[in-house]
Amino acid sequence: MSNSLIKINDLSVSRNENIIFSNISFEVIKSYAVNIFGGNGAGKTTLLKTIIGLTEPTSGVIESLGIDNDHKKIVYVGHKSGLKKDLTVFENLKFFQDFYGEKNQDLILSALDTYKMSNYKDVLIKQLSHGQKKRICLIRTLITNPCLWIIDEPYSSLDEDAVNIFNSLAKKYLENGGALIITNHIPLQNTFNKLLNIQI
Repeated sequence: MSNSLIKINDLSVSRNENIIFSNISFEVIKSYAVNIFGGNGAGKTTLLKTIIGLTEPTSGVIESLGIDNDHKKIVYVGHKSGLKKDLTVFENLKFFQDFYGEKNQDLILSALDTYKMSNYKDVLIKQLSHGQKKRICLIRTLITNPCLWIIDEPYSSLDEDAVNIFNSLAKKYLENGGALIITNHIPLQNTFNKLLNIQI
């Protein structure tokens, strides 16, 4: 089986004759992290949404190879949390896990412990800080069995402790054959063993 999950060839997106980004090409490979970096308004979020099918490309091709068109093999953490503010932390995570066809509450409890959020299990989302909500969003990567994480600015709103937790988990995930696409404002250096920086 090929180690390639997605191939992106000369991808471009325009809106109302304004070019959001153009001629982007790269490959998503098992055990590799792809860091898409650029300033605000560069089109990073639009690129992620195009990859997962929420935005139509103006031109170019996205080939899904190792995912077999099964979007439940991808965990997407967008810029907006998508959390239901009037549900508890645990209820939100169970809802997400149910959508993926998983039934493992112990996995949720373990993931909460990993991100040091166990004490917030029964707290309503609307009562959390931005940083705590971000930790809950990132926990989604741990409670299903995806082959690809796609995360829009994973480091935003995180304190140093949470950044270290995320990086450690992501490294282990990559070492076990997962793949990762993130957006960022800067290129990364030595954060992951196998890393591709893409400027947009």
